[in-house]
Amino acid sequence: MVARGGLEKARVTLDNLPPLSIFYKDKFAVNNKSIASNLAILTTTTAHTIKIGQSIVVSGVGSPFDGYHIVTDIGTNSVKFPLVGNDTSVAVTPVGSVAHTTKGYRTRYRIVSTDKNRFSHWSPTYEVIPPLTFLRPTGVALDGIKTFITNTGANQKVITLAWDPVNVYNDGAYFRKAVAYDVWIKWNTGEWFYEQRVGQTSLTIVRPASNPTTVSIEIYGRTSDIARDAGHQQMLFYKRDSIAL
Repeated sequence: MVARGGLEKARVTLDNLPPLSIFYKDKFAVNNKSIASNLAILTTTTAHTIKIGQSIVVSGVGSPFDGYHIVTDIGTNSVKFPLVGNDTSVAVTPVGSVAHTTKGYRTRYRIVSTDKNRFSHWSPTYEVIPPLTFLRPTGVALDGIKTFITNTGANQKVITLAWDPVNVYNDGAYFRKAVAYDVWIKWNTGEWFYEQRVGQTSLTIVRPASNPTTVSIEIYGRTSDIARDAGHQQMLFYKRDSIAL
């Protein structure tokens, strides 16, 4: 019930409309592409809202730019990410696009009064962005890191980590594979530290000169902040403690 002037009441009904459209959140037109020292630069026709560290999808720009990438730098009208290729700078005609990879939808509603003398009006259109859910593949345990060790010297070893890709779900439906992982390392001679964010399911690290005898590893999802949180299991994909070296 809602009040209409003074103390008069009226019953209202919410009339929900099915989603108007499915979209990639904030898509921007791209009119130039370039590679400089293995760094791709896309120029957008308008100012964008993409942030450093976000996952993006590039479409209609051409190979090798099209696909999913992690943004490492931005400008008002530019987006940058690592990309191996020859140095080049070419206009994109017709324009391509770059967008956040989160899918969402738009919806609206109207309030229908029981007073037949009153008109109902559609509300403004609202954007609904369902949260992303990251899950390890079915049957893969938390201790899912595969470890390979290769001798490279008397006091050092190269450790190559490999793990299964993590599935990403958008509003309960399979969306894609995770595009980046945060790797944390703890040698038995020190404390936990942030190693780096990687866009593949493998990483090579070198044992320090202090010659530790064990290493612990944790791999987190890219949607979390760069912070270690062993109790935040929905974001902690893989973990292995005290691997002997």
